[in-house]
Amino acid sequence: MDNRAKIVNIRIEATQSGLFRATSTDLVGIHAAAKSIEELQLAVKEMIADLFEAQGENVVVLETEEKHNSAVSPWVVVPKTAVARAC
Repeated sequence: MDNRAKIVNIRIEATQSGLFRATSTDLVGIHAAAKSIEELQLAVKEMIADLFEAQGENVVVLETEEKHNSAVSPWVVVPKTAVARAC
């Protein structure tokens, strides 16, 4: 990964069983379900970081201010080296 931020779009859907489900076509491996949006957000943040870490990339994962008005929630992934340089 270079030092530029990336956007990972997460699709959030309510299931018939009452859970919320998250998937992404931007990042293979994002599949999560939780009882609440808040639990799902925590799981998604961890999954994104873990998937990048598995590729040897240490990142900071941030949710955007975009509220869940739509089915897609954008997340920003920034390399930790870029964050360190900015500080």
